[in-house]
Amino acid sequence: MEHGLPDLEPVPIRSLLERYSAILLDAYGVIVDHAGALPGSQAFIRHLTESGRPFAVVTNDMTRSPAEWESFLGEHGMEIPRDRIVTSGLLLEEYFATNQLRGAPTLVVGSPAVEGHVARAGASVVSPDTDQPIAVVVVGSSRGFPLLDVLEATLSTLYRHFDRGDRVHLLLPNPDLVYPAGGGNFGFASGALATLLEEALQRRYPGRDDLGFVRLGKPHPPIFECAMRIVGSGPTLMIGDQLETDIAGAQNCGLDSALIVTGVTRWTRQTGSRAIRPTYLLTGLEP
Repeated sequence: MEHGLPDLEPVPIRSLLERYSAILLDAYGVIVDHAGALPGSQAFIRHLTESGRPFAVVTNDMTRSPAEWESFLGEHGMEIPRDRIVTSGLLLEEYFATNQLRGAPTLVVGSPAVEGHVARAGASVVSPDTDQPIAVVVVGSSRGFPLLDVLEATLSTLYRHFDRGDRVHLLLPNPDLVYPAGGGNFGFASGALATLLEEALQRRYPGRDDLGFVRLGKPHPPIFECAMRIVGSGPTLMIGDQLETDIAGAQNCGLDSALIVTGVTRWTRQTGSRAIRPTYLLTGLEP
């Protein structure tokens, strides 16, 4: 025990299904990685479907639309309809509408799939090295484009705009810093790119507190609110592999959570002393 908190011991997934009427699942690190389905995920999704238990996939990843996620998961043995898949990209439409940014010239740091999300939200996508005024920068992925070239062009464009005193909305739908790439490998996610840009902006404009990215996905409430509209208001468990997004997000929304310890976060006594703490530990989705 540390700081008065008891150690958590892993529990079997079947014991949790007896306690909760609905399940929320992260995608990467829980049911899939870049190599495909993770152990136990196919049988678990099949059980949820056949039992009629409400569930939804809640992912910060916006490199796929819900329809593309449906296809990807289906290829790996998990039949999950697109209306049960909530991505951080879906939050862009509300942000653009609320802030009267429909049609606004928007620079995208991300793959063509991310550009598609931004265009569907009503923005006008422009090139990172554009000379025209921009109103929004969206950092959406770290793969599928020439990363360093795009980051440097984005930084240069932002310096020009802020030097003139322009207002630019900085949006980060996916705040994840890292992601599990499969086979014991990990990669930098879009949150790491936004952090790099924020640090570079502070070097040029020290002391300004208005140059941070607005973070839309987990651990922030909007994505969980979307998911809860799908599964209803009964006792709900969030299953994830990252403390700072999945577990903190559930905690922020008053939901119980289970941390799968085979993903990004490694559970140790030191981890257990932190303010972000899951309700349960899971070794995986296998019974």
